[in-house]
Amino acid sequence: RMTRNATGEGAAVGIVDTGIDPTLADFRDPVTHKSRIAWLLDMSMKPLGLHPDLEKKFGVLDDQGNPTSGAVMTGDDIDALLAQNQPIPQDPNGHGTHVASIAAGNGGGTAYIGMAPKATLVVARVTRDASGTIDNGDTLQGAAFVFDRAAALHMPLAANFSLGTDFGPHDGNTLWEKTLASFAG
Repeated sequence: RMTRNATGEGAAVGIVDTGIDPTLADFRDPVTHKSRIAWLLDMSMKPLGLHPDLEKKFGVLDDQGNPTSGAVMTGDDIDALLAQNQPIPQDPNGHGTHVASIAAGNGGGTAYIGMAPKATLVVARVTRDASGTIDNGDTLQGAAFVFDRAAALHMPLAANFSLGTDFGPHDGNTLWEKTLASFAG
């Protein structure tokens, strides 16, 4: 049975993709103007040290186990970086921003809203550079991050992975597919 007029309020939308543009009004509360992104992992940024345990758990590690990339931040952290004119997460490819707006954009004051305009966003940028290339291991780390952070928020999660290739059997039996499926139970 389909529920009409659902807004996504009380639920999280996870985006594992090329990033998100956190400056867009689509991803900001229309009243407070604060970020609707509760958590963000950006594998293109060096760790910021704001959440070192999470950066170590979900970031890219060197041979000694120290994070070399994978900044983790909350919406408050994003708002503070914006206010201080500091470097913020980017989406040079644009695909993650596009997907996030379809799934959870609030329209930014326009009539063009996404499916869950009041949902909380949990985002993982799993591209390390502007090429749009995504490594399977980074995708799995991004998946682990969005499911972990939604659980920490005590919110159900609808996760989007708009990525894929023509390689492999596509039958759910590769290690990568099995690992990804394990997050959903």
